[in-house]
Amino acid sequence: MRRLVLMLIVGFAGFVLVPHAAEAKGVKLTKEQVRTVCNGKTECQKYCGSVGTDLCHFKCKGGKCEGKCLSCGVQESRHVFPKLYAKRVVKQVVRRSP
Repeated sequence: MRRLVLMLIVGFAGFVLVPHAAEAKGVKLTKEQVRTVCNGKTECQKYCGSVGTDLCHFKCKGGKCEGKCLSCGVQESRHVFPKLYAKRVVKQVVRRSP
């Protein structure tokens, strides 16, 4: 019984900690946030991330506005939790916008 529990814990930890590709999930934004990031436009792409190597896409369509990191987790994932990283990158761009 202890072996089974130990194997389940190790298996779950391995699944969580092994980097894997993440699909780009959007971060909900307001229309004003998108316009600020996109210099008055309702859609644009910008380089983002800590060293500016990731690509983010911001858009408003049908009353819904969002920002996505298009390249986060697409290549070999260098982050343990790529989906969380993708959301954080988009939020950083919004915060740093003038």
